[in-house]
Amino acid sequence: MKQTIRLFRQLFCVFLLLLVALPSYAEKAPIVLNNVNYQVGASQWVKTQSAQVTVAVDATLRNSDMAAVRAQILSQLNGLLSSVNWNVTAFVPSKDKSGLGKLHLEAEARILESRISGLQKRIKSVSKPGQHFSIVSMTFVPSLVEVEKVRDALRQEIFKQVKQELKHLNDFYPRQDYFLHVINFSPIMPTFAATRMLRMNARAEKKPMAISHRLTMNARVVLSSKVK
Repeated sequence: MKQTIRLFRQLFCVFLLLLVALPSYAEKAPIVLNNVNYQVGASQWVKTQSAQVTVAVDATLRNSDMAAVRAQILSQLNGLLSSVNWNVTAFVPSKDKSGLGKLHLEAEARILESRISGLQKRIKSVSKPGQHFSIVSMTFVPSLVEVEKVRDALRQEIFKQVKQELKHLNDFYPRQDYFLHVINFSPIMPTFAATRMLRMNARAEKKPMAISHRLTMNARVVLSSKVK
């Protein structure tokens, strides 16, 4: 009986040594993939029907509170066209050689192309002694909302192309079961170098026509299948 117990102990020790020497079966073997790497792209025109208009105001301060003058100027600008909100982008107070207070203010707003006609005359009409209004620039650049709308459409187009490519690959290799493994979209920083900008003056008013800009999106795609 004692010999049997001793034998079982020896066998148990051998079993423990084998567990230490052999790799753990709890760890799964790494998955080996067959990969198909390629790049895909899509482009679309970004159209805009509105212009970014910048107006400058040069005012003389005659014992007036700057905050009150700013509010008055914005009120005059907002009264030019209904439903158009102006945002102050520059506010520079100063004094001339005589010590008289001066104020330079710039404000921007997006205005529909159909409402631009006659804007120069309206701007000129609110000018008065000690307060001069003028249009600095009028730029047809797509808004962020317009750009993001096209970006979303481009992503959907790329996903559609990838889906079609995946179907063709699985039709050609029916036993491989390819799937979308990686898709990385390249960041897009749109630069509208061809944007038409007009510098306005009091002598003439020119109305630029809205122009379109092409936006391109690329993506790196990896289609994979498990090695069987």
